[in-house]
Amino acid sequence: MFFTDETEEVPLDDVVAPCYVLHQNLIFDMNLWTVLGAEYFYYRYRFTRRSPGSWDEREPVEEDARLGCEVCAYALQARLTEAVEFAEEAQKHRLRAFDVFAGAGAMSLGMESAVGGMKTTHAVEISPSAARTFRYADHPEIDAAMVLTRASIFSRRNSPKTIMYNQCVNELLRYAVKSYHGILEEDGVPKDLYDNSRLPPPPQPGDIDVITAGFPWCVYTLRIIQTDKTRGARQPASLPAEHVSEGKRCQE
Repeated sequence: MFFTDETEEVPLDDVVAPCYVLHQNLIFDMNLWTVLGAEYFYYRYRFTRRSPGSWDEREPVEEDARLGCEVCAYALQARLTEAVEFAEEAQKHRLRAFDVFAGAGAMSLGMESAVGGMKTTHAVEISPSAARTFRYADHPEIDAAMVLTRASIFSRRNSPKTIMYNQCVNELLRYAVKSYHGILEEDGVPKDLYDNSRLPPPPQPGDIDVITAGFPWCVYTLRIIQTDKTRGARQPASLPAEHVSEGKRCQE
């Protein structure tokens, strides 16, 4: 960005969000500043017009030219530094989360990206296709800069390292209780609904710090009830057979 002698009035309704503009010499960490987002700018030069004809028309602008508040510049970067330090510390001691009704991983993705200090270690999902999407998609590790810039939303996809239970949550609960009390029969381990393999061992006390859950999307919920305007009656929406059978299994 550069300064110019030209001015323009912009209606307040056209302002989308504030932006942050600092002189280059007032920026502590240029690498961090340039990845924070599209609203972070820096300047070094001034031109007499907005569309200069040549780069040679530039005039250097000193950092003490009173084009901004130096105190505010340092205060802003101090807050950003604190945020980075907090995010880095949170990454060292991430809370272990168990995602119930996990779907393809949207809840886990949102929580990990927004909070930063959380890692989904266990998840349960009844739909085989959703569970496989959650389980096998590849992704990089989230770091502090990704948390601050939300870059993880675009570069991370689901959780291949998460222990996924592709089974009804009620069945998993019975499995965990019996396992904990030592009354689980050898043939009592539930099977994966996709490949009929034995489920991994259930989480034990001390394995989970946080439980996250999205609402189940079953045939019986009001979320998928639509109104028949011709008769004024409420009718269940059309669903794939897979979802209907899963909804019935959840109720059993």
